[in-house]
Amino acid sequence: MIESVERELRDIYVKALRLRSRPEDLPRADLIAALAIDSIAAMEILVHIETAFSIEFPAESLNARTIDSFDSAARCIVAAQSTAEPHPEP
Repeated sequence: MIESVERELRDIYVKALRLRSRPEDLPRADLIAALAIDSIAAMEILVHIETAFSIEFPAESLNARTIDSFDSAARCIVAAQSTAEPHPEP
């Protein structure tokens, strides 16, 4: 599951940061430095992630470590999905 989430995250980073790189060419870690992610870009990434995975990050996950590696972001996503309350059908 983590691996499929990481693949989707790579696409999200490319889209959110408007990169010309291929998703598979992005480094696995130290993303903030490698991709020159500033605070505005970090928020864009988080919004894209929350939308794509239909989650809301808990406040304690909103920090640079969450988006600095695909592994840490994927683990936060899986954790958020496992604690998410089901939405009632309309």
